[in-house]
Amino acid sequence: NATLSSAQNVYVAIENIVTAQFRSVYRALAYFFCSFFVFNMKYPDKACLTMDFFRRYIANVQHMESKFKPK
Repeated sequence: NATLSSAQNVYVAIENIVTAQFRSVYRALAYFFCSFFVFNMKYPDKACLTMDFFRRYIANVQHMESKFKPK
């Protein structure tokens, strides 16, 4: 059975351009998350709450301003 953690190739795309390839889902997620700060990008509207949760509770980045604006 295939699982998320058993993926052999994971690609990260920014604005529809593949910017990196990983053999680990976890490294790809870290790269994806850090890319928002490195490139000063706003979280996608549909994922902003999930990304903000990831920032606060998974990455434990508390001191930064949120990258989304509540409506």
